[in-house]
Amino acid sequence: FFFLLPSTINMKTLSEVKDILESDVSNEEKKNLLSQFNEDNAKLFSFVVGDDVETKQNTLRSFISFISSDIDKTVCLEALKTIRLLCREPLGLEPLMEESSLSDILKLSLLGTDFSDDSTTLECGCEATKIVINITVQKKDNSDEFYGLLHNMKFTEYCIQALRKEDLYDGYYFPVVRLLLQLAGRNSNIKKYALKENLIPHIANIICTLSTRYAEREDLRLGLVDSLSLLFVVSQHLGPLDGPKDPTDDELQAYKKLIPVFQNFLTLPNDDPKTHVIVSGTIKSMISVPGALTDDWDHQSTLRDLLTYLKFILDSSIVELESAELTPVLLILTSISRAIAPARTIIKDALFPEWKEFEPQNNMMDPPRQMQEHDSYGYKILELMTCPNIGLYHYSGELMFSLCDEDADEFVRVVGIGKGAGILANRGLLNSFSSKIKNPAIHPPRVITEEDVKQWESIMERLERQNSRAGPPGGNSN
Repeated sequence: FFFLLPSTINMKTLSEVKDILESDVSNEEKKNLLSQFNEDNAKLFSFVVGDDVETKQNTLRSFISFISSDIDKTVCLEALKTIRLLCREPLGLEPLMEESSLSDILKLSLLGTDFSDDSTTLECGCEATKIVINITVQKKDNSDEFYGLLHNMKFTEYCIQALRKEDLYDGYYFPVVRLLLQLAGRNSNIKKYALKENLIPHIANIICTLSTRYAEREDLRLGLVDSLSLLFVVSQHLGPLDGPKDPTDDELQAYKKLIPVFQNFLTLPNDDPKTHVIVSGTIKSMISVPGALTDDWDHQSTLRDLLTYLKFILDSSIVELESAELTPVLLILTSISRAIAPARTIIKDALFPEWKEFEPQNNMMDPPRQMQEHDSYGYKILELMTCPNIGLYHYSGELMFSLCDEDADEFVRVVGIGKGAGILANRGLLNSFSSKIKNPAIHPPRVITEEDVKQWESIMERLERQNSRAGPPGGNSN
């Protein structure tokens, strides 16, 4: 009951694979066949022709039966890779989501054991774990029930046990961290369970271990990237997103160990995608670093590297990149500027070199001339202050207000009333500037025109729309 998959050059069909797997040919021939199939299909992401989902379901059932039998581990390894390929699309994966199939995969994953087997068996375990990852990625409907099943089968518990091992097999770093990230990141009950397990020190150990090894192999780099993401997920109770709560002594020591590692990561090239994601993950993780460790940072180099990152993102034309990566760095720069007064001047010098000469235009309504130049960082940040993304809107405004010493007059001098209306209104300061516009004696503007009145009415209308939206974000910025 195997069918012909969309083929590539020299690809064996699944029917041929089944026939040979059930034949009396040597294990070496079986392994070579599966290896060739996997190589030929390495870039294939769709395995269902038309509506023939049932055929794929039967295909997966046969493969599950095959890997559960007493076969040579080298053959089993290639069969597991085939199953993982078939999990690249959501269609027809129901057989893999059955408890009996998951139980067979869990056994092969070696999760919950001491990982003391030979290297081939361990490689099989890594592949089996990756299959579960792919299933969780593809599972969209009734996910709570499915994640509940995985949790009851102790996938969460076993992943955490693996993270605590000091001598974890290299191949497990990526799949174990990624699977736990999927579970904790997508299910609130599993996240609560993980938070009770004091994970931060163990994740910190993995980050420190991989910080010197991520260039060796791609799976180690991915393990590092996912470890940073997992740290962000399980540490939000310590930062402004879900907290802040006081850290435990273990958490404090974990972050103390991580700070020099984070500072090294911040210096990595942003224009290389493989290192950029490490820098981005580091900045997200920095959000929850306890304030008690402020003096552990090298303030000058940290601020320099954060500004380098911010400029890189602002120079990017990828909107998705901006919304995902700007909010964390804006939040951190805001925190730094509030805590360290001299940092405000450094940030303004870097982003708005002529800030001392700023004068708002058009009767204080518009930003200074320098902030209206489209290629300037000032212009780009002001655009964020009125963008529809609530995270960027909120934190860009908070950063600008902090940089102006939280002084409303200075804030208007730098951004103008138009761009700053939302921030001013949130602080109950907007009405005072309404009177200043109507009274030239206080702050001599040019003669107020009908156009000025229309602009003011437009600002008030926009403000009402902004206030009708939800308040400042309180969740994951990703």
